[in-house]
Amino acid sequence: MKKLLLVLFLVPVQLINAQNWGEKVDYNTETKYDVYAKTYYYSDEPFLITDIRSDTLYSSIESFNIKNLTVYRPFDGNEFLSRRPVVFFVHGGGWIDGYSFWYRFASQSMAAEKGYIFVSTDYRLTSDSVFIADEYCPDRAHCTDAGHRTKAAWYPDNILDVRDAFAWVTRSIDSLGGDTNNIFIFGHSAGGHLVSLLATSGDYASLRPHIRGVISLSGAYQIKTMDMTLFGNAIDQTFHGGHENNDAELDAASPMTYITSGLTLPIFQLLHCSMDLPSLPEQKILFTNQLDYYNYYNENVFFNGYSHVSEMTAIEDINSEPSQRITQFIDGHLYPTGIEENKVNSGFLLNLPMPNPDGTHTKITFSLNNSSTVSINLTDVSGKCIKKIYNGNPQTGTHTIDLPLTDIPSGIYFIKMKADDGVIIQKLLVNHSVNF
Repeated sequence: MKKLLLVLFLVPVQLINAQNWGEKVDYNTETKYDVYAKTYYYSDEPFLITDIRSDTLYSSIESFNIKNLTVYRPFDGNEFLSRRPVVFFVHGGGWIDGYSFWYRFASQSMAAEKGYIFVSTDYRLTSDSVFIADEYCPDRAHCTDAGHRTKAAWYPDNILDVRDAFAWVTRSIDSLGGDTNNIFIFGHSAGGHLVSLLATSGDYASLRPHIRGVISLSGAYQIKTMDMTLFGNAIDQTFHGGHENNDAELDAASPMTYITSGLTLPIFQLLHCSMDLPSLPEQKILFTNQLDYYNYYNENVFFNGYSHVSEMTAIEDINSEPSQRITQFIDGHLYPTGIEENKVNSGFLLNLPMPNPDGTHTKITFSLNNSSTVSINLTDVSGKCIKKIYNGNPQTGTHTIDLPLTDIPSGIYFIKMKADDGVIIQKLLVNHSVNF
């Protein structure tokens, strides 16, 4: 019987003894996996801040390097799990508040129960109470000279940090057990705004092919239409032009501005709750309508009985509705990257170029040990056929097809090859950008 052989380009992952990597996370409850965590810096240049807010929540934020992220890795008792889906999380707080270590609880469901790699990142906050930790503000006790201390950030510092943190993940997470074919970006509130902007703005299009899906929990998508009674103060602290008569700046920072025809976007899951903050449900409706109008895939979820805060804190519990809906979205849209998923064996070989093509053309090479009817198609992430590449009955041996890519937008695609005895699917990353 004719069978297929799938050759995958895998990055070897060295199994690391848990005691030699990170610190074990104590969840105070029994979980499916142990989890170890380690903090990395996603920028070679530290950015030190001091947060002078008096609450003890901020007591450690003195000369604190904000350009950091924490990786949470599941451990099965013998070794770290490998080639796992990755959840890249961006916290909320109205752009002015919050630190990633406050959200360790979310790793309990994502890493300790589901076995995903969970990454939680910090980014520069635009609060009027957060300052550069220089000689005038090294700590809270010595940050009293209002004439000399310097506010730490304004937009777009926050999205630039999220961009850099995500780029670090795309470069590094495979060596930490992550599957780079399956990176989902997840944000709550202001974090939902930032991950949606990362996925839609042309400024970050070179990273878009790495995003398998976007999960936005009560995000903001058109900032100028937000409820200014509630959000005006945070917007004034974040944007130089403030919340009044500032449409140009606010539009440039709004994900909805960039939803037009002809893009290759990742899939979206948009969620909100019955007791959400004013205007956020309307924000989701506006964004959903825009995605639907241009026929971009999105899933909409509504949580009854949850508030803006409790929908996020519920992520700690794998059995909560928010956790269940988010993990179902992830599990339901995973790209199969292993031999087991493709169920192929010997007799058929497909090779794609590595590294990925430059955006002008690529060559597809396949080999047959037995005669077979063969079809090769280029599909998008939803499985829709974008281009028919080949259909015929080639002779046994090796064949090469030149595939022009100039008419294919930058993005993630799949080469799907069918033969008499099976199917091979391989990822194709198209880049028209000079700098990736």
